[in-house]
Amino acid sequence: MHRIVCLAVLLLSFSGLGSVITEVGSLRGFIYGSEPTCVYDNWVSHVSEGKVSGLNVYAPWEVQNNDFGDYHIPTEEELRCWGMVVDDFLALELVCAQQKIRQFGFSYQVVDFQDLDSSRNLFILREILNGDIDNNGTTDSTDDEIGSFDYGWGLYLYNPDSNRPIVITVPHPCDDYPAPVFAMEAFYKLDARFLMIAGAGREVAFNPPYHSNNQSISDPSRYAEHPFNEFYQRAGHQIRGITGKTEFSLQIHTYDWHKYQNKPNVMLSAGSGGSDKCSSLLVLLHLTEGGTLPQYSTRRFSILPQNFVYQQHPGFSLLSFPQAGFGATVSEFLGNSASAWILGNYATWQPQTSLNPTRVS
Repeated sequence: MHRIVCLAVLLLSFSGLGSVITEVGSLRGFIYGSEPTCVYDNWVSHVSEGKVSGLNVYAPWEVQNNDFGDYHIPTEEELRCWGMVVDDFLALELVCAQQKIRQFGFSYQVVDFQDLDSSRNLFILREILNGDIDNNGTTDSTDDEIGSFDYGWGLYLYNPDSNRPIVITVPHPCDDYPAPVFAMEAFYKLDARFLMIAGAGREVAFNPPYHSNNQSISDPSRYAEHPFNEFYQRAGHQIRGITGKTEFSLQIHTYDWHKYQNKPNVMLSAGSGGSDKCSSLLVLLHLTEGGTLPQYSTRRFSILPQNFVYQQHPGFSLLSFPQAGFGATVSEFLGNSASAWILGNYATWQPQTSLNPTRVS
């Protein structure tokens, strides 16, 4: 009976190939719970899985199955076509977007989603399920996962009514397994314009042999030619066109407890990359009014000045975070020539601790 219900859901999924779907329900239920009004729910349970190394830690209840889902490595032409779909989607030309999806053969669908949790009208670009089954290594059918992704290109939520230039991304939905839930709540609390969650684990597609996460192809934070980054670039371009400023990008990660013992529960990081096509979180520290060099302290550094991203939000300083790491530099700062300071070290901050910043502009 369980398999018959699954088949019915899959048939309903494929029936949406040529039309925009309208759903009314709980977004939380769709992403990480139960929502019977959706074509399928508990999206996180369908993410393409893979594990070929001991480098990453996964949820103890989620045994990684190398035969559950896949990541389709796009060609240059497929990336171009995907960009055309995203352009229509962001312009709210939803029928055109769905027609292009069908024309190009992508297993995706456009959803007009009435979210009962937030009373928001959201638009979703999501993948259609395949017929894969993951029994999670048990004989208990209640923990079976029915249906995964052939493309694994991700989930995209768009809130066009938001006037806050915020993009929230989750590049590692499998080994950073709490991150989709945290991102979902941040999307609500910040009234963000976009939420993007990758659709495949980083060990699904890679350049072998897998000795480093940098060899991943399915990880959008490490592989630039990824549909995830194509969407991000267009979302950021839209925000910059509306506001004249670079978007505020919040990328949610979690870290392995056994690798970072006695560290704080929350860390702030600027990542380890540079200003490239990947959607790495690049955090700039501003020297606030009254601060002079070389007489400076953590009290004079703010991560986010008051009312900087949108009206009526408080400012946040380094002291708001018990630990932060900064290994990146960027040359662009909010689309203008303002100077900023980025830290080049990794430390646990204490009040009045001297810092050694590197200036960028």
